Amino acid sequence: MAVVRSWWVGPICIGGDMNVVRSSEERNRGDGNSRNTALLNNYILEHELIDQPLIGGSFTLSNNQVNPLLCRLDHFLFSHDFEEVFPNALQVILTRTIPDHNPSMVISEPIISSKPYFKIDRLWIEYKDFAPNVKRWWEVMAYTGSASTRFFLKLENLKHLGEFRSLGKFQGKNLSLQVGFMSLTYWRKQVHFNILSWRRELSRQTDYDLSVIFRRKKFGMWCNKSPGPDNFTAEFFKNCWSTVKEDFMNLVKDFHRILSKLLANRLKKVMLVLISDFQGAIIHGKQILDGVLIANECVDSRLKARKPGILWKINMEKAFDNVNWQGLFTILQKHDFGVKWISWIKWCVTSTHLSLLVNGGSTENFKPSKGLRQGDSLSPYLFLLVVEILSKLINDAVERCQIYGFKVVDHDKSIMISVGADGVIDALARELGCKTEILSFTYLGMPIGAHWSNTSVWEHVLIRMEQKLASWKKRQLNKAGRLILIKSCLASLPIYYLSLFHLPLSVEKRMIKIMRNFLWGAVQGRMKLVWVFWKKLCVPKVIEGLGVKNLRKINQSLLVKWIWRFSKSKTSLWRKLVNEKFAHNSELLIPDVDNKPHGRSLWKNVTSMVTTVQNMATFTVRNGKGIRFWKDRWLDIGKLQDLFPVFYKAVKAKDATIYDMIENGVWVCDFKRPLNLNEQLELRVHTEIKLNMSELLIFE
Repeated sequence: MAVVRSWWVGPICIGGDMNVVRSSEERNRGDGNSRNTALLNNYILEHELIDQPLIGGSFTLSNNQVNPLLCRLDHFLFSHDFEEVFPNALQVILTRTIPDHNPSMVISEPIISSKPYFKIDRLWIEYKDFAPNVKRWWEVMAYTGSASTRFFLKLENLKHLGEFRSLGKFQGKNLSLQVGFMSLTYWRKQVHFNILSWRRELSRQTDYDLSVIFRRKKFGMWCNKSPGPDNFTAEFFKNCWSTVKEDFMNLVKDFHRILSKLLANRLKKVMLVLISDFQGAIIHGKQILDGVLIANECVDSRLKARKPGILWKINMEKAFDNVNWQGLFTILQKHDFGVKWISWIKWCVTSTHLSLLVNGGSTENFKPSKGLRQGDSLSPYLFLLVVEILSKLINDAVERCQIYGFKVVDHDKSIMISVGADGVIDALARELGCKTEILSFTYLGMPIGAHWSNTSVWEHVLIRMEQKLASWKKRQLNKAGRLILIKSCLASLPIYYLSLFHLPLSVEKRMIKIMRNFLWGAVQGRMKLVWVFWKKLCVPKVIEGLGVKNLRKINQSLLVKWIWRFSKSKTSLWRKLVNEKFAHNSELLIPDVDNKPHGRSLWKNVTSMVTTVQNMATFTVRNGKGIRFWKDRWLDIGKLQDLFPVFYKAVKAKDATIYDMIENGVWVCDFKRPLNLNEQLELRVHTEIKLNMSELLIFE
């Protein structure tokens, strides 16, 4: 490549069979040769090449077996100047006509036919005659039908008015300058949309005037947000409110979004009563990482117990789209929802109309006969109620030692994983018609069953960071722009892994190297002068740093957050599981440090921060059941095990709580040997404390 660049200065496109994949995502199974993968990725980074996504498929090679090996070996790599000359270039895969490879080609100017696309421009709205013209056009349109039919027909026909589209042809520097100053003034006067006060007014049991509420709230809406399906922005409705208000208010009287939001806010308050602890999605107080922790600890326990077992990842085929309406309403009746409540939910669910986008244009609306609307605030809670039936069926089958197959399962996407049961899993997978995987596997975007010291689990994050901070991008950005991109990269890519995994030192160094090279413009083999140490860049802006997040401190903070949640979520399923597995006292605010072999447990990453938390935290003592007498710092002077090391070594119950040390209002402590009088006097001086009802964990 260097030789080619020495005699050719124009755009470059390299194509062919690279005979190696760039990541595990380019194979349907296995990881391939990691050494050759690193060589190809380093070559692309070193020469600042761009690998565009493949259109038309994910793989270019098949070995034509019954269970084929699929991978992507063929690539077209563009130089950055090729991207500038042909910004619309695409890699397209074609139909395979030869034994193993699919042909692929580069289209420099793709032509996709589509319907004319309407999009309102802010310049039109800022024009002085815009609102009067819209009012004149709106008033001459008259339609019959429901309020929603009349309103949306007027909006739809407004798009096709030739005079309306001609507003986009205004020219002139004075108009542009005027609009610029008006926009600046406008954005300075923005008021945040307060959904809480809106909900409060709508939920009152007294009569209210909808027009007053909307007139009060419309001025707080964000105007320049993405438009809705009709392609009209909130700014259009604000500027033309006097024109569209009457038709819009008639529409709102039967508008389902407000009712759906109100029902969702009421329903989520009782969801914890309606569903079991095994449902971990959407519910307030539960997080997606709870499921990752539970799955990984179960796998770790099974492996340590040396008992064979099988995991089954079930994929529900088009889950939201296949919800039966009548079944949903029956479930609501069984939960004793009122007739009026069910009628409101029935109206929200069945009043849906859908349209499809084909080549950029939407089809005619049609009414579905089943399914829930994705994006609706009420749909996730209704879906959980339906899924709870599946959970109860599985529990019932387990209790009777009989588990039957369910038709809702998508066998093609469901996966069976062996946990020490390699001898039977293949036959069982063939019987059920699903795929098999080995440890470790991916669940909710995280590796399950990986060894704690295995750095390969971070390869996915590192590859994504290299792609996001590719060397060719820095040519288009100054150092301020590069810094912003680095911060956005840090804010999204590694945070998910850092929340449960301990960051290895080698991975941390590699991440910092990627970010440092991108910021200062270095590429592999060609170093650039580094003007500031990386540690100084990680200093907050308020003390003259650049505010880049420190990876190590982020990792520690996210792990400490689990300990904070441990002290607050005493009834959560994940806390019960770790208490059972590690024999924790269920009343303790801070978990015990486990010194057993690490294995594949993720909870060990969390408990590695317990000592740090104990040195940072203080306690307000109330009934003493959750605070350890010797190990927790519940006195201002420090931890008793540090203040009285002689006593601590002599005591029998080193993990005893304050509550355990009291008998009839007197401190009682069993020692391995008798204490002399001076030691007894010294111990009694520091053990006076008042006891109330519960503990509160406080971080300094």
